[in-house]
Amino acid sequence: MKAVLISINPLWCELIGNGEKTIEVRKNRPKLKTPFKVFIYCTKAKTDGEYLWTAKSTTIGKMADVANGKVIGEFICDKVIEELPNPRYEKLLNGSCLDNDTLINYGKFGILYGWHISNLKLYDVLKDLKEFYKECKGGCGNVCKHWRYIRVNADEYDMDCDCDGLIPITKPPQSWCYVEYYGAK
Repeated sequence: MKAVLISINPLWCELIGNGEKTIEVRKNRPKLKTPFKVFIYCTKAKTDGEYLWTAKSTTIGKMADVANGKVIGEFICDKVIEELPNPRYEKLLNGSCLDNDTLINYGKFGILYGWHISNLKLYDVLKDLKEFYKECKGGCGNVCKHWRYIRVNADEYDMDCDCDGLIPITKPPQSWCYVEYYGAK
């Protein structure tokens, strides 16, 4: 199933989980028709003082452990709002939990896209990134870490990529990326 994995700061994850944030603002959007599925990756804290999302810090209370660095849930993006400031980002203000100055600063007066969040589902059991896969573009050759030398007979080796067209995700996306999700293999 083709979907999107999006990296979101823990504070915004909590606002999404509480239902306060219904629009996630990005500088671009996937080339998928709406509706499409979006998996939420809660980013890791960079410093000791940075916000950690735990069961104690959220009103949802579903998370047993710190959610940072895990896929915490999913939603359906049922529409994408495209907006240029005129002079404000009027459509994106309601639901994004951002003020116009922040949107202007982020968008630099360019087009911003509001991914509308619907059918939010937070997981009782958090998921690891390795449960999600990206498509192997093929022809990856010996630069792919899944490239293997396979012994054909006593004198011969064959080289092949054993990723079966899908590579597990090991690093979260900077913003978002396309993924295939099948659950843990």
